[in-house]
Amino acid sequence: ALPVGFLATAIIVVNNLRDRHTDVGANKRTMAVRFGETFTRIEYGALVLGSYFMVTLLAREYDNRALLLPLLSFPVAISQLRAVAF
Repeated sequence: ALPVGFLATAIIVVNNLRDRHTDVGANKRTMAVRFGETFTRIEYGALVLGSYFMVTLLAREYDNRALLLPLLSFPVAISQLRAVAF
């Protein structure tokens, strides 16, 4: 559940990053507003990369190569990371 949770949270984080300027005007205190753009970009990167890292740990723990199939989507994740986090 952790890899999926990390990705779901990453979607919320990137949405907060996009909306942070309007959130300031509306007095919303999201983490993107409180900690800033750089922190939010790092948080997004950590969540996405953490998701793939957890997949590899789970595959190793359960000795099941089929659990590595989500790694096939990693090239798509890299392009998104470049656009947002780096």
